[in-house]
Order: sequence, then C-alpha cells, then structure tokens
Amino acid sequence: MCGSTNPHFPIKSGHTDLAFAEHRRPTKRIIEQWLMVPIVCGFLINHFYAPILYGIINRMNQPIRVYVDTCVFGGTLDKEFALATARFFEMVRDGRYHLVISSLVVSEISVAPQQVLDLFNNLQEYLTVVDPDEATLKLQRGYLNAGIVSPKWSGDALHVALATTSGCDLIVSWNFQHLVNYRRIKKYGMVNTAHGYPPIAIHTPEEVLDDEE
Repeated sequence: MCGSTNPHFPIKSGHTDLAFAEHRRPTKRIIEQWLMVPIVCGFLINHFYAPILYGIINRMNQPIRVYVDTCVFGGTLDKEFALATARFFEMVRDGRYHLVISSLVVSEISVAPQQVLDLFNNLQEYLTVVDPDEATLKLQRGYLNAGIVSPKWSGDALHVALATTSGCDLIVSWNFQHLVNYRRIKKYGMVNTAHGYPPIAIHTPEEVLDDEE
C-alpha cells in the first residue's frame, strides 16, 4: 500500500510523510544530550578521577615508610646479619624505603660502636625521627595490658606503637624475641584493631629485600 505510514513498508509516494521522517530522525534535544556526554565525562575526569589517579601514581612512586629499631643498625656488626643489613640500607639509599625512627633509637645509637654511629650519620637524609604522643603511649599501654611483652620490654612495645601511629607501612627488625615473632605479631595486630588502627607487618631486613637479590 503506497504512502502507508506503516514502518514495515517503504514510502514510495512522492509526498514525504513528515511525521514518519521526524520519527526516524534524532531530535535536536537528543543530539544536544549526546554532545554533553564528552563535556560531562571531561568534568568528572578532571575534577574527580584525575586527582585520585594522580594520588595513586604518586603513592606508588613514593618510598615505603619503614620503621626500624636500633638492632637493624647494629646488624652491620653481626656476621649472620651483616650482608642482609647492608643490602637493606642500599635499598634505602636507592629510594625504595624511607626510614622512620624514634628518639628512643637515637638515644640508644648514641652509645653504639663507632661503625654503627657512622652508618647512622650517613643515613640522615633518608630518615625521619618521630616522638611519642598520647595516642602512641595509649597504644603502648594496650600492648602491655594484653601481655604481649612485659613492662621490662616496654621499649619494644613503644617501637610498635610509634610505627603504627606514625603511619608506617611496616617494621623492620632483627629482634626475634619481641618483634619478629609470629604469635606476637598477631597479638599486636589484634590490639591495633581494637584501638582503631590497622595491623602492621613486621619483618627482618632479609625478608624485605628484592627477590633477585
């Protein structure tokens, strides 16, 4: 049937069915909406996604914040630990790790052998010193109250508390008795969670070396 408005049949009439033509052709409003898509996407990318992405990339390029205790520096004098310790500090100098220490570590190193003092002094540009605040001391008491270590070893509990409250990614230590100890690491994590902090990883210098080394 010629000239039919039935969309299943072609229009063969010389008179264009305007209603049908308008039905098939996108309206000006639809075209304007589609033109807005790249504008809206660009706005979202520039104002929301780009800052998040840049932050992630920047974070990936930042050195890992590692809290170290005194025995890591002292590891240079121990035949069993000297090689792994030296390689760890090489990674620090290469920008892979940024050291975080406490005033407690500074005090303990001040009476260390000259070789340890020289190492410490040569690493000044790669480290940050943090001091305990009330939140840190409260977390330390939490470890002591939980019986993770006795009050005699409160300094080790303070190391873990400082690393946690200062936002370190992990602790590196050669202290197998009170720090690099599976049962104690688990308990430190439980106390951290109870105080609103994430568990913190604790490893030896050897465990954080690159695989190819």
